Amino acid sequence: MSDGKIEAIIFGIVFLLACFYFGYALVGSSDELTITVEEKWVKAQDGGSMKYLFSDVQGNIYSVEDSWCKWTFDASDRFAKLEKGKTYRIETFGRRMRLPIRSNYPNAIRIEEV
Repeated sequence: MSDGKIEAIIFGIVFLLACFYFGYALVGSSDELTITVEEKWVKAQDGGSMKYLFSDVQGNIYSVEDSWCKWTFDASDRFAKLEKGKTYRIETFGRRMRLPIRSNYPNAIRIEEV
């Protein structure tokens, strides 16, 4: 393969990754909600990582994850704040996506007790 083709392939891959990242950051929905926590739990994922999840009294499920898009890296601290039966104002980012490989929930990037 010539150097020009390799550079074009690398450029194409980087371009697609950048489009996905910035497209998600711009299009991903952001909501502010007031919810009452029904349950909270930790789910083990492949590779040994953990996913923090909680639900509200309406049955909606949210995740608490670090986010490069929103520059938040304190997921375990945010999750630890949550208590069953208490009401919180949360800001979420992202959409509910059901993919065969991975299931995503809106990410609670800001949590404040009301």
